[in-house]
Amino acid sequence: MASKTVISESDLKGYNQIRFRQEQSGLNFDEDALEIHDKQHILYSNDRGTVMNLLCATNAYASGLGIVNSFVRNQIVLIPLKNSPKHTLGYVTNKKKKLAPISQYFINEIKLSLNEFADHSNIV
Repeated sequence: MASKTVISESDLKGYNQIRFRQEQSGLNFDEDALEIHDKQHILYSNDRGTVMNLLCATNAYASGLGIVNSFVRNQIVLIPLKNSPKHTLGYVTNKKKKLAPISQYFINEIKLSLNEFADHSNIV
């Protein structure tokens, strides 16, 4: 499947799914928009490093925005999901203050990363 340019949800049946779950203030925030299929094994982790290590060591998959900028990028394959729901990633700034250079650098890096698979007309 790693050689495909796009995959569908049906392609993922039979594979274990890894989900990052952030626990904050007693509430669970599940960051995965994909449905869980019957008889599908789901692995939950609240540690992103563990999620990346599991992706490297197994044939499981995870879904998300596709922002992976580390050594792991060479060990996993990022493939767009056909008919996936649109995600919106935004940021808030203070009009009265200039962005710090590190903030502008971060925003530019996110844009570069998203441009790799995105419909370029939606990235500003």
